[in-house]
Amino acid sequence: MSSRRIGYTRASAFSFPRMRTILRWTWYALLLTLTGLVVTQFWFLAHVWYWADHNPESTAFMRARLEILREDDPSARIAQQWVPYSRIPGHLKRAVIAAEDDKFMSHSGFDWAEIEKAYERNR
Repeated sequence: MSSRRIGYTRASAFSFPRMRTILRWTWYALLLTLTGLVVTQFWFLAHVWYWADHNPESTAFMRARLEILREDDPSARIAQQWVPYSRIPGHLKRAVIAAEDDKFMSHSGFDWAEIEKAYERNR
């Protein structure tokens, strides 16, 4: 009786060492991607925490309006006073939403008809 050694052959295109290398690099790429996503989310979270307690000196809209005002009066300044959200009347909050999207209350955040119109227009 002859004894034969049973083992794998290197005849296949993917040998174990090569497959291990591919899997290792795939794992590194996946880990790098997930790390990038987590770091990005923490970056956004830090900004949200910061802006929750600090009001901006001006907004892009305020700066644009100031440019228009300064065409007539070069010494024009913007004077604003930030107020807490709780002090803003509910009607004003709804008016701002309506000015931005008057169907907001009926479409739950996604106006599919308008999205489709925009898609067709941009296509």
